[in-house]
Formats: sequence, C-alpha cells, structure tokens
Amino acid sequence: MKETIPVALTLTASMALGLWLGWLFIKRVRSNPIHIGFHLIFGVGLQLVNQAGCRAAVKG
Repeated sequence: MKETIPVALTLTASMALGLWLGWLFIKRVRSNPIHIGFHLIFGVGLQLVNQAGCRAAVKG
C-alpha cells in the first residue's frame, strides 16, 4: 500500500497540471515553460516508477 501512494500522487499531479495546461491551450493563453517542464518531469517520473514496479513484479 505504501508503494502506491507516491505513484498516485505523481499521477494526480501530472493529470491536474495537464488538464490545467490543456484548459489554457483551449483558451489560447500562452503557457509558462516552467509549468510545461514540470508536467513533462512528472510524466517521465511516473514512467520510471512504473517500469521499476514492472521489473520488481517480474523478478518475483
């Protein structure tokens, strides 16, 4: 259970930031590059955590 909390928080933060950036895009407001960078970092971090979890599951 404790292993899923960081993954859930990272996923929630990335989704919330992505939705907010998408809303700004729809309103045709230019996004701050720092916000886009954080969104990409959250996404990459989530992928790394997911890959590590898959590797741990395969090892048994």
